[in-house]
Amino acid sequence: MGREVYQTVAAIARESRLDDIRSWMAIRPDIRHAARTVQECAALAPDMDEGFIRLREWFGVTGPDHPFANDPEMWLTLTETQVMAGFCHFLNAGPGERVRTFLTACAPRIAWPREGAAWRVRAEVPAKCGRIDMIVWAQLGDQSWGLVIEAKFGAKIARNPLPQYKRRATEKDFNLVFDDGPRTEARAALLVVAPDLTDEIAGRLRQNRSWQFMSWFSLLSRFERNLDPRDDDPAFAEFRKKAWECL
Repeated sequence: MGREVYQTVAAIARESRLDDIRSWMAIRPDIRHAARTVQECAALAPDMDEGFIRLREWFGVTGPDHPFANDPEMWLTLTETQVMAGFCHFLNAGPGERVRTFLTACAPRIAWPREGAAWRVRAEVPAKCGRIDMIVWAQLGDQSWGLVIEAKFGAKIARNPLPQYKRRATEKDFNLVFDDGPRTEARAALLVVAPDLTDEIAGRLRQNRSWQFMSWFSLLSRFERNLDPRDDDPAFAEFRKKAWECL
């Protein structure tokens, strides 16, 4: 599913009444185009009413506290640094399962521990050169688990020293281990997260094989589908709506 589909979902009213959706479609060409995309998507029912229901299910729209049900503050546009600081705040403030859901959205092949891990999250971590956008980590017995994120919303990555960031994450504060073994046995991951895999990013990843790419759309949509409403809160949902709008 692409961004047109997201635009359709993001426009659903709090009450999610189909009459409202039809009204918007009559005056918003972009919504009409997105709705046609929904209809043509093989994963959804051809019937428009059922199509929107299935679409809501795919994105995990469970009720009025979901990000897509929030009315955003139109004057506020988040920067890259503010998005990562916001995720850092809300992940630290929530239950451990919220962090684990985020980790699974970022690196689904890793078997992140469910019990006994006291997850910590830091943003803007100083390295020898530059700052790491986010590190999530926990010590479980003699094993360190964690994730390093270099986040982009259109900015260039050429000046970001990925080898320095990797080295910083292996130091005593975090003790993460990055190896080239099977991903199913891995306990840590290095991610570049951006709206799209540009030629520039692809080139940097070829030079830094330990790093993987993930699109913001994939990360956020997987997180929305799998986040238990009991691990969410209205303020976090409102923040995520703003993060979606950065795409």
